Amino acid sequence: MIDENLERARRLFWLGKTLLALSAILLPIVAYLFAALLVDGTAEKEYYEAVSQILPVLLLALAIEQRYFTQGQSMPEFPPDLDFNPAETRRLARWYTRAARIYALMVLLALGLGEWIAVEVLADGSSTTADLKNTAGSLAAGFTALIVTALVGTKQTAE
Repeated sequence: MIDENLERARRLFWLGKTLLALSAILLPIVAYLFAALLVDGTAEKEYYEAVSQILPVLLLALAIEQRYFTQGQSMPEFPPDLDFNPAETRRLARWYTRAARIYALMVLLALGLGEWIAVEVLADGSSTTADLKNTAGSLAAGFTALIVTALVGTKQTAE
């Protein structure tokens, strides 16, 4: 009976981890799409000047404060009642590393796209509705990633 309960707890743990990772990965995408759908029209040059300064600050906040783009991240602590064997621990570590890399790459692409568009608009001197939608989406994705990272947290290694 105890083995069944332990196995069930392990399955629930995996399900919870998977749902958490999918939610964390999808939230910046949903924020990007939501902002892009809501925003309409065009913006003045000052907006793009501000965006071109805000997006790198978001990137730095994620990179430095949360060690968001480093490979030196370790997994969160396991629940004390779940005793994982070494093979399961390695599998969890691979899973966590992949999820963290996908998440970081997606947010990096969103922030990079917004920065590129903002700088391009500043260089050209004219903007379109698509420029405004994409930069607003990038801002929303970056802030959402910062909030998710703050809530979920990233455990930093001492190394």
